[in-house]
Amino acid sequence: MMFIAFFQSIYGISELDDVVNHFESLRNALSHIGKLYKKETIDPLKNIFGETYFDFTSNDTFDRNSKKNIDNVKIEALKIKAIAMKYFSS
Repeated sequence: MMFIAFFQSIYGISELDDVVNHFESLRNALSHIGKLYKKETIDPLKNIFGETYFDFTSNDTFDRNSKKNIDNVKIEALKIKAIAMKYFSS
């Protein structure tokens, strides 16, 4: 998945800690199949991206079949890609 690849490329770079912190809950949701921890993943996703930006199933999994989720992950992937490319090209 493109998002995770770009996240991993900037993970651990101290100058980009704010970016990593911003996107970490989304990385968690995309990396873990099954029920997500509400406090560690779902709540931060809703706080950072908005209450209805992503869909979850009734048993607290990230809805990978939701068109809204697919579209929004693409948007966020392009954002993190731009940040990573800018960092590595400077």
